[in-house]
Amino acid sequence: MKQVKLLVGVLLVLVMLGSVVSSAMAKPVPPSILDPHGKERVKPNPNSPPMPESELTHIILPESWLLKNDQDKRPEIIKVAIPKSWLNNPPKINKNEPVVLLRIPKIMLYDLNSIFNKDKNQSIIVVSLPKYAFKFYSNITMLRKDLKRMIEIQERMTKSNNDSNFVSQDYTILWDEFYGEWVWFQRNPSYNVIYITGIVDPVINQNSGTIFWSYHEREIYLDGYGDVLEVISDHRSNGEVHVWVSIFDNNVWEQWDEGEPALNVSDALQPVEYYISIKYGGQLGKYAVFLHDTKNDIWKYGIYYDTDNPSTRINWLTGSTELLFNYPLKDFYVKTYPIRTDWTLDDTGNWHRPKETFTFYDYSTNQPHVYVSGWWDTYDRLVTSHSAYDETY
Repeated sequence: MKQVKLLVGVLLVLVMLGSVVSSAMAKPVPPSILDPHGKERVKPNPNSPPMPESELTHIILPESWLLKNDQDKRPEIIKVAIPKSWLNNPPKINKNEPVVLLRIPKIMLYDLNSIFNKDKNQSIIVVSLPKYAFKFYSNITMLRKDLKRMIEIQERMTKSNNDSNFVSQDYTILWDEFYGEWVWFQRNPSYNVIYITGIVDPVINQNSGTIFWSYHEREIYLDGYGDVLEVISDHRSNGEVHVWVSIFDNNVWEQWDEGEPALNVSDALQPVEYYISIKYGGQLGKYAVFLHDTKNDIWKYGIYYDTDNPSTRINWLTGSTELLFNYPLKDFYVKTYPIRTDWTLDDTGNWHRPKETFTFYDYSTNQPHVYVSGWWDTYDRLVTSHSAYDETY
């Protein structure tokens, strides 16, 4: 009898261990695909005025000082502690000395300082960003000339956008078809990512009469219930292309509480830098996004308050191509390449390449008229390519 009881006990332990191992080895399920039809209702105005120049920093630094005081040894990242007094009174610079300009939203600088100024030293501002966020000049004259150009563009676009009448799209359109493809990258459990930055570059919009909307996206799934941010390269059948960011909270499309993170890039299809923080100023539930138009050097931003069940980290990065259209199909081809995630920041304040903090998961099934592909490039950045087309292309 004792032997029977012992055997039963061993079998129960084995069953329990098998259950634990099976659970641990179970492949995580990718996030549910979002219904695209509701996002148009809350789309920010891409023709809204850019952030005023008074809300941007004009931090001017000698290049020699920057290189000497850069605390990050990687050539692609710059981290410096800037004397707070230099925000309004830059240091003395010789006229032939190479110089550097940091011109970003002041509220973005505040967020970065809250992350990297760990000692809360009130006499300094600590900033850490990819090198492309800084502008390098051979001398102060060249810097001032370029800054004057940027200010003039900002003022001109502010006036023209204030004068424009933006007509929002009819989000009640009944579409004949919706197709989409996705590629998923899941979080490495060793990291809690709270900030990402990268580039989105729409490159082609050709159409001979098809009525469509095509969203090319970096979908950012958070750990909170139904919390998603989407960086969107939005191609329209009328030839317009907008880059904007959507917010999905508790499985509902929401409007931004502050700002309008959307850019109209139809004139040149220029690249746009994006910076996304899900713990703005160290506050849980305060999500912030910043978009930089690299051609016109203007900025847009958005802030959202998740007050009920705020997210604490990013769980999935996804590349997607979505297409809504009505028949008949005529020749059309739209493409975004790349949407790139360059850097991810963990909750300890350290930058990592996405290949370190995320791992490839899988592709969705193939569908007609849409294409997405994702990979790690030689710098360990996450790159996705997106296109939608009539089958003749």
